[in-house]
Amino acid sequence: MNQINHKDIESIYLGLFLNLFVPVVSIFLALFLRSKGVGEHPISSLNLMLFILLGISASEILAIYLFRQKLLKENTFIQGSIVQDEWKDNFFRSHIIIFSLALSPTLYGFVYFVLGGELSWFLVFVAMTLLCFRLFKPDLDETRERFNKINR
Repeated sequence: MNQINHKDIESIYLGLFLNLFVPVVSIFLALFLRSKGVGEHPISSLNLMLFILLGISASEILAIYLFRQKLLKENTFIQGSIVQDEWKDNFFRSHIIIFSLALSPTLYGFVYFVLGGELSWFLVFVAMTLLCFRLFKPDLDETRERFNKINR
């Protein structure tokens, strides 16, 4: 049972869906809404909102990093006689959290753009999501090694 099962691969597919497909669809939806007149008259405090959303996005990236560091600690994975299926479920749930947090900058950028913001800033938010996916997606080789340590 040293193999990584389909659930581990599913977490990467889920990450691809959340952090690649959803941002691309959001861009097209935002451009469609802009063509229909949504956001043509920006709100007055839009620049302040931009900096607040950028700050929140940066803090969420830090939260993802800290969460992942805690997740990767040896002691987190090896707690007594943890069952293999339980470990795999924890692995999958943890990466759902990571991918969901990584998606949030795109959602903030979408809100910013719909309120009248610039497309370039929206694309910065999308780039933050893509960068988070690239940095924080699970490494299957590393996961396989940890899984093998548990099975010893």
